[in-house]
Amino acid sequence: MKKFAILALAAFLILPGAVFAQRTATQPAAPTSFQLTIAVNPGNAAIFVDGTQIKGNVATVTAGNHTVMTQAKGYLDFSTTVSVAGNMTLPITMQPATFQLSVNAANVKGAQVMLNGAMAGATPFAGQIAPGSYTVTVQAPGFLSYSESFTLAGPKAINVTLQPATFQLSVNATNVKGAQVLLNGGAAGTAPFNTQLSPGTYTVTVQAPGFVSYSESFMLTGPKSISVTLQPAMGTVSINLPAASINTDLKGGHWSQILIFVDGAPQKGQTVQVTPGRHLIKITSGGLQIEGFYDIQAGQTITFEPYLGINVK
Repeated sequence: MKKFAILALAAFLILPGAVFAQRTATQPAAPTSFQLTIAVNPGNAAIFVDGTQIKGNVATVTAGNHTVMTQAKGYLDFSTTVSVAGNMTLPITMQPATFQLSVNAANVKGAQVMLNGAMAGATPFAGQIAPGSYTVTVQAPGFLSYSESFTLAGPKAINVTLQPATFQLSVNATNVKGAQVLLNGGAAGTAPFNTQLSPGTYTVTVQAPGFVSYSESFMLTGPKSISVTLQPAMGTVSINLPAASINTDLKGGHWSQILIFVDGAPQKGQTVQVTPGRHLIKITSGGLQIEGFYDIQAGQTITFEPYLGINVK
């Protein structure tokens, strides 16, 4: 009887322990790995976890510290250490890499530099630019613009020599073919005349024998056309009366009684402008007249001196 009691007591003591052990064995074990999601911008970046590139952007890692690095073309590499204690998301925004772009115009200091159509500065120009596609334009008054398109993937230097811009100048004399054209005083050609000139200040002179020269000064900033009609150069007829032949007692002055005709047309005054060529000059006073044909050249002055004389026969 005593032996049975001892066995029963032992069974009573062992049974709760077995039940407790059974309950402990059925509880879930603590997790040993977690999901690390890397949300990176740009989305095509390569992701490395503890030095190994992963597929996609989710890595299964153990608890503790892990190194995450991202790489993408055109961006600075990014690296960080993250402490993982559960499922987590790591946001990463990568910074664009920049490269030096230098632009210079060898013959024009201060030329404008445009980057993708926007003002960027003046030569000599230097700036830090993110990778990408660009068009650089260099321009200056009086010069042809220079443009270059490229993909920036490293430092780049652009050195240009701007070419002077030229514009067409055309000159014509509508009534004189072959009239001489002078440019800033030097012979340039004959009308009709065409040439290409750099921007600047010019004086064009058009001249021909027997015609009044035409001159025009201007600032050439674009194509220019000059069309002129040359005016015939005039000759001068002047009437001069010798003092001994003047009637000083005439009321109203002696010129009130003297008439001058050129080709039959009455003239006013004692000096007359005539076109080059042969003209009939007639001078009358009272019942006397004198006339004759005379050749008068452009720019020439002919002075007539009528006098009153007596021939005794």
